[in-house]
Amino acid sequence: MEKQVLRRKLKWAGHVSRMKYDRWAKIVSEWDPRGSARPRGRPPKRWADDITDSIKIFIHNDALRATSGTAAEDWHTRGKRACHCRRIV
Repeated sequence: MEKQVLRRKLKWAGHVSRMKYDRWAKIVSEWDPRGSARPRGRPPKRWADDITDSIKIFIHNDALRATSGTAAEDWHTRGKRACHCRRIV
């Protein structure tokens, strides 16, 4: 269930990233309230932070699957793919 939620969240993030700037979802996701006073303490988690964490979870899970008794060549190709994903983030 958790994997499906993460997958849908990343799929929605892809849709929002490709939207035109006049779309409401794009405006809200990129909104930055300049000029307002910041509250004390740790800033609240943003939607973009949650997406970054989801990508890291997928990379970590893929790396775990790569070490589960597969051939060394398969490890090498999975490692290259994980490095490529990290460059995207």
